[in-house]
Amino acid sequence: MLKSFRLNEIEAHLASRVGGFILAALTLILCLAYVVRLAMSQDVAGDFWHFWAAGKLWAMGENPYGADFNVRVRAEFGFEAINGWFYSPHTWLLSRPLAGLGFDTALLVWRMLSVAALVVGTALVVSLRSEEGRGWKRLLWAVLLLWAVTSQPGSINFTIGQFSAFLFLAVVLFFYGVLRQKNWAVVVALVLLSMKLSLALPFIGYAAAVPRLRVPMLLAGGIALVASVPAFLAGGTVETFTGYFEGIAQYTKFDVNGPLEVTGLRNLLMHWFGISVSGIVLAIGAGLLGMILGWFSWRNPGRMSPTFSLVLLLAWTMLLIPQHRYDLLILPALLIHVGRGWLWANLAVMALVFRGHIVTGVMRLPDMAVHAPGSYLFSLAMLGLCAFLHLRLLRAGSVKDGSFLGTA
Repeated sequence: MLKSFRLNEIEAHLASRVGGFILAALTLILCLAYVVRLAMSQDVAGDFWHFWAAGKLWAMGENPYGADFNVRVRAEFGFEAINGWFYSPHTWLLSRPLAGLGFDTALLVWRMLSVAALVVGTALVVSLRSEEGRGWKRLLWAVLLLWAVTSQPGSINFTIGQFSAFLFLAVVLFFYGVLRQKNWAVVVALVLLSMKLSLALPFIGYAAAVPRLRVPMLLAGGIALVASVPAFLAGGTVETFTGYFEGIAQYTKFDVNGPLEVTGLRNLLMHWFGISVSGIVLAIGAGLLGMILGWFSWRNPGRMSPTFSLVLLLAWTMLLIPQHRYDLLILPALLIHVGRGWLWANLAVMALVFRGHIVTGVMRLPDMAVHAPGSYLFSLAMLGLCAFLHLRLLRAGSVKDGSFLGTA
């Protein structure tokens, strides 16, 4: 009785207008304060250099794709770029406007936009969990947002100026569009996701298999193509396409993108068997799996609800496609409307990867990563989450409405 009373009392306070406003205000203040602290640090925003420099090169009528990207960036802007430029040509939509600002100002804008993406994304995740009361939704939103900003993935994302917050928003928009039948959200999601093609493939495959999602998928492709025109005009159409796909082929050959430095199946296979599997092969496999999940959910909604198919889609995507630690910002997207068993399993994983490198040391895991300690831990966690899903599926014999994921 006492426990029930306290929970109801907490929810009553959170559900009130004043309580909800205070919670939202405190959460945003803490998040912004943490981002400001990161912005004032002396760490180099090395990855944002790439976005900013690519926009500068496009503004100069040049092609950022190619093996000489590092040389040109060093010669033109005086800093050392890491690897090359691997994002799709329609990333011009983001890079070119930011290139009109000074680097420090552009970086600050990028970080503020990243916070906005996390705020909107976490709000959409919570909105899809219809079984909770309003107060618990606000509490979950605050917890997820604080985790996203202050966790190791969030800290790395904001410090180096990565793209992961926007990918998180894109994944959640895809979920929202599919479950709420909002085609505009699917279009926006696929345009953003396709800026990082490997991550987009499973979602493109899913959309291609569901008839009502094919028009939004084609519209997103058309928008991406039209948005790429300025990049084609600056660098040449053939040269841009050639440089882009050659860059993708070379991506995994850099040390920081090796199997021990990324998460997922590629990391596990290297740790366990010393096998290096191509990230391109894994991404194509994830795309085919996405198509199968979309088709099965469409043809057999009584056995696999759209909600469950999307949860399974993202779980397998994060296991199959090699990710960096900052890409783990996508993790809260798994917390869409499912039972509490899945909620607690995800929160446990999020607690583990909050500071994955510390937990790895405490648990004495044999993590052989040089640049990204903690990658092995997350790879194990995602394998466990996928196993959890399939074991529950076998036990229940049905996935209607995702109810099998509950604690009963």
